[in-house]
Amino acid sequence: MTDEMFRSTGESDYGAAVSALDAEFGWSKRRSLVLLHEGMSGGFQGIARARNFLRHELLRHPRMDSHRPASPAPQLHVAVHARLGDFHADRTGPRPGVFNACLPTDWYRSVLTAVRTHFGDAMRVDVMSDDPARAARILPEWSRSSPAPQSSLEDLSVMADADLLICSVSSFSMLAAFLSDAPYLWYRPHLGEMNGFLSVWGHEDHQRACPTTANIEVESRDDMSSLPTRGVPMDLDEDLPDWLTEFLATKLALKRRSADLIHNGVVRQSPRCRTAPAFPGPSLQRPQER
Repeated sequence: MTDEMFRSTGESDYGAAVSALDAEFGWSKRRSLVLLHEGMSGGFQGIARARNFLRHELLRHPRMDSHRPASPAPQLHVAVHARLGDFHADRTGPRPGVFNACLPTDWYRSVLTAVRTHFGDAMRVDVMSDDPARAARILPEWSRSSPAPQSSLEDLSVMADADLLICSVSSFSMLAAFLSDAPYLWYRPHLGEMNGFLSVWGHEDHQRACPTTANIEVESRDDMSSLPTRGVPMDLDEDLPDWLTEFLATKLALKRRSADLIHNGVVRQSPRCRTAPAFPGPSLQRPQER
């Protein structure tokens, strides 16, 4: 099944596209079938309906880090993915539209240092890689506390459950980000520019014709300009955005068992506030009464 076949159906959901093609080719009528899929037709939009199912299946998978002793103090969990073994080395890193290339080691060090500048020892770093020995050599200061080499499913599970992801330019990192709800850092030089916005696939003709252009129109609205984004472009020697630092600081604060009521924690008594705080995002208008 090729990308052209997928797009010929006019469907954005991969399952719906396969059903439409099955009506034409009669795949389901065969006694046995191997369906070879070429590329990532539809991207993750094509399997959006399956996300909750996949996330549930993944996070119930046993993990090596579940046996790690709990830290006495709350820690921010940072998961790093370094794709190494089957990617070609590139000192400058992948440029827009280029895949299957390693990221510069200096970039990993730069973004990890940026996180440590704000959180110091209150962060736990797990380095995931298809070549753990090489990852340990290039990131020795960060690999010492990482779990022992484990399966791909375990690596993916750890990443999907982390507070912050530092991604490689790979489908593995993309899948982890897809299954996670956390913010993730992306190699800035890999992103293509279009009308003042950055994207992973915006350079592709069919992306410009539909999802990328539509999303640019949404994000161009004035009330969207100051909102956070899950994907955070980062370059060498760049600091974390202020909003991300504040968000991660809040995540870290919420991990305190001492202030968690159902864990025998306590909450400081304060005067009751009758006015609800304003939501910092777009204004929400009530529907007109009939």
